[in-house]
Amino acid sequence: MLSSLSRLCYAFNIPLEHWFTSSILSFPAPRPIPDVSWLMDRAKAVDPDTVESALKAAVESPHPMSLFAVAKAIPASHSHLFHAYPDLAKSIADRYRQHQAVQKVAYAAKMAKLVSTAIAECVAAGRAVTADSVKKQLGARWPLSRRRIRAVFHQVTGGPRERAGNALVAAVVPFEL
Repeated sequence: MLSSLSRLCYAFNIPLEHWFTSSILSFPAPRPIPDVSWLMDRAKAVDPDTVESALKAAVESPHPMSLFAVAKAIPASHSHLFHAYPDLAKSIADRYRQHQAVQKVAYAAKMAKLVSTAIAECVAAGRAVTADSVKKQLGARWPLSRRRIRAVFHQVTGGPRERAGNALVAAVVPFEL
């Protein structure tokens, strides 16, 4: 849209702000529009057989890829892939979505284990077990925000209302007192 407006600005020899402040009838006669062959370089046609074989290879690949990554590798538009090859595109997207869900669960388990370890370290050191003390205990080992550590802390310990001091923490986190 902006490129069309800039072309019109060039053709009519009118600054951009005049499009919004002047009447169209007051514009001068147009001048010829220059060659814009660089626009044609952006989208090259790709053989449909090549696209389909690349999509099938992405479905059978041991490492799931997003449809955007597949489209960039082809090169083709991801929306074109959705419209021209709906079944293959759906299977790629579903497979990648499942992969991301598994990765998310694994990362959450890693963060919960990190918090559990810090809770055990706090108890072993005789400090109070709070979200702030756990964050202080973790220091640079915790890669996320303070709000996120509070959420993981309450998930590991059973929540702020259900926790009755360090007794519940000791039941949730396996360690020797």
